Amino acid sequence: MAANSGFIQYGDREPAIDLLPERAVEWLLECRNPAALEWVFVGRWMFLDKSDDAKVLSDRAKLATAVDDTFRTLFPLWLGCYSGAPQR
Repeated sequence: MAANSGFIQYGDREPAIDLLPERAVEWLLECRNPAALEWVFVGRWMFLDKSDDAKVLSDRAKLATAVDDTFRTLFPLWLGCYSGAPQR
């Protein structure tokens, strides 16, 4: 999350950009009733006015790689959340 300007957002709240990545991951792992929140988003914003983001967004292969890297990186976290066993 830190390397990619990642953040979490949940329920009807604004993006939690004030949480450091370690604290955001801790929050996700300790969330005891995510169904009550209705949804949790873990991700990254990309903007065309930021040159690095624009390069990724304008190149389908780079965008596909960025999405693939995101899912590959988040998979262990998702696995831990869905298995019910805390992952630390």
